[in-house]
Amino acid sequence: MAPGDEWAKRMERVGREAKLSQSTLKQSTQALIRQLLFSGVMIPGEIYSANSLATHLGISNSPAREAMMALAANGLLEPVRNRGFRVVELSEHDR
Repeated sequence: MAPGDEWAKRMERVGREAKLSQSTLKQSTQALIRQLLFSGVMIPGEIYSANSLATHLGISNSPAREAMMALAANGLLEPVRNRGFRVVELSEHDR
């Protein structure tokens, strides 16, 4: 099974609960990614691309990339050159 297939299955489990709100697309995408991080759908150590996330959410790449960059600035993700963003392992205290 390809890594993208596993990601798609985890996204399906979130399913209809993963709705984007009426705030800016970047803000709602950022909130959704935060929810995916804290719920364990996005797994620490794995690399996710903004393009893949945008495709799964049905949005353009820009708001997905901007949201991921904002979360990287907050220490929840780390950029991996030419690959995407790696989920950072968080302690219970950090959560």
